[in-house]
Amino acid sequence: MKMTKKLEKLLTGFYLMLLASFAISIVLVIYFTVFKGDLSFLNNESNNESIQWFDVTWSLYCVIFSGFFAYGILQLKKAISYMSIESYFNLGVISHFKKAGNTFIILGIVLLIFHIVSQLYLNQAFYFLIDTILFCYLFIFTIGIFFKLFGNAFIKGKELLEENNLTI
Repeated sequence: MKMTKKLEKLLTGFYLMLLASFAISIVLVIYFTVFKGDLSFLNNESNNESIQWFDVTWSLYCVIFSGFFAYGILQLKKAISYMSIESYFNLGVISHFKKAGNTFIILGIVLLIFHIVSQLYLNQAFYFLIDTILFCYLFIFTIGIFFKLFGNAFIKGKELLEENNLTI
């Protein structure tokens, strides 16, 4: 019980920091794209119009992806809040774990595709390099699979608990 409360507080703190960074990134994207229209601080080739639009698009994608990541963390926070009241095999816990898993799986795949497309656009070629960014996307995807499996394990646990309650 104490560990679940600590985990809930830790996840709440992480979620609030994520929301703060999300809000700051939205403000920065709006400031640099709408009001100023100048993204020359991102690269040396600021005179090229297509590069600027790619930077604007990339900035908006980063905001959108961080919003989806925050949604996944929110689902985990909701699942932990159900668990903190000792309701482990509740449908709420199961659905929130599955939603978090689906969110992270989709986010990992879309980020990987966006990474490949951006390499093709900027480099005119795709180099399959094992780098830390690729591992981050694969890690998000793997975490999504883990939470999806975790939700399925809780479904099995709920069925066993109901079966156990019927036999007593």
